[in-house]
Amino acid sequence: MFCLSRSEVEVDVLDGLGRGIVKRLLNQGRARFQLDSENWILVERPDQRPLIMNAVPLPIDEVDGSHSVLLLIDLDATPILNHGALEQVFGLTRTEAKLATLMAQGATLAEAAALQGVRVATVRAQLRAIFAKTHTHRQAELVMLVSRLSSLP
Repeated sequence: MFCLSRSEVEVDVLDGLGRGIVKRLLNQGRARFQLDSENWILVERPDQRPLIMNAVPLPIDEVDGSHSVLLLIDLDATPILNHGALEQVFGLTRTEAKLATLMAQGATLAEAAALQGVRVATVRAQLRAIFAKTHTHRQAELVMLVSRLSSLP
C-alpha cells in the first residue's frame, strides 16, 4: 500500500484512465471525500493486475493543505513479511516465525521442511504450536493473519 502526495507521485507511470484519475484526485487535494465504496477504483495496467485506489478523508479542519490521502494497493507487489512482529506480538520463536511466513508465501509443508532442513513431522509440530500461539486453527487463517501483519513497519 502506498500513500501519495501531490509532490511525491509520478503519475506518468500510470496508463490512460488511471493517470487521469490520479491527477484529478491529487489536484483536488483540498476536496473532501466520503469514505464509501464509490471511492474504490481499479486502475488497469497492461500485463499486470490492476492497482486498487481509494481516496481516504483525513480528520483535519485546517484550511490549507490536503484533506485526503490517496491509497494505492499494488496486487502484484510481494508483501514484506515482518518476522519480528510475529515474534513480538504472538511470542513465536524465530523458527516458528520463519515457518509462518513460508506458509504465507505459499509453501507446502514438504517445501517448508526441505527449506528448513527438517522432517515434515517437525514442521507439523511447529505449525501446531504456531496455531496455538496465534489462536488460529487452519493454514488459511494463519496466512490471512500473517498477510495482515505485512502492513506493519
